[in-house]
Amino acid sequence: MTSPFSKTSDRPGEGTIALTAGARLVLLTQGSTKIFKSEIASTQQSLNSFSVANEGSTQRMVVEIADGAALCYLPDPIQPFADSAFEQRQTFNLSGNGTGNLCVCDWVCEGRRARGESWSFQRYVSLNEIWVTSSEEMKRPPEGEIRKRLMLRDKVMLDRRSHIDVDYPSKVNRLGVFGTLILRGELFDKLGQFFLAEFQHLPRIGGRVWESGEKEDVEDGAHERNARHEREAGDGLLWSAAASRGSVIVKFGARNVEGARRWLGHMLKLEGTIESAFGERALLCLR
Repeated sequence: MTSPFSKTSDRPGEGTIALTAGARLVLLTQGSTKIFKSEIASTQQSLNSFSVANEGSTQRMVVEIADGAALCYLPDPIQPFADSAFEQRQTFNLSGNGTGNLCVCDWVCEGRRARGESWSFQRYVSLNEIWVTSSEEMKRPPEGEIRKRLMLRDKVMLDRRSHIDVDYPSKVNRLGVFGTLILRGELFDKLGQFFLAEFQHLPRIGGRVWESGEKEDVEDGAHERNARHEREAGDGLLWSAAASRGSVIVKFGARNVEGARRWLGHMLKLEGTIESAFGERALLCLR
């Protein structure tokens, strides 16, 4: 019996996952990914003396997704400790007709707040890419030319090497966590439209009568939405959603991890696609 997916890894921190047609895979973590202090990152060398190949920890993941296959990747956030350096690259290749599905959450927190850390790492880089290619091209030998189309590239980079005195806590508006949710494919189309629609209902300046005390006429379901907006304000949560080249990208941030976890878990559970397609344990890291 052929496995619906396979994983290969030649070196630590690197791995390739292949999902065959129609397969569904949930990827979770056992806790936040902790990035420990890097000796290289903490040395007081000149800014140009760092070796790119040896800058702290690295992680590489490539996921090959065949037609009709679906990946749900909702991990705990990455937690970089003070003076750490980390770079990750996650590449998602959609083969065949490019009808694979993916739901990917990539988020990072400020560090160990209880120890006074607030974005005090040296370097953090996270890159997510979605490529579309054909099955025939995927089977070519490594030395052969593979023609692919880049559909999405999302990169976050915080690097103190070029800005030694940068005040990251103020630059991120005192947020303690921020992240990106990427949705693509027919399976997650309803979920993507849900986020786009809810984003349009966010309170905007001029959209409400703030000082008169008058109550607005609300449509069905608006009471729950307004209550959620109040919770979001209490957690200092900010978010936006946009569609780009067949994907929906949701950006979010909050004062702490629990606030972001509570919001994202509630939104995914409210819409229902994740639980119906992958089961309730797919949301385990968002409880």
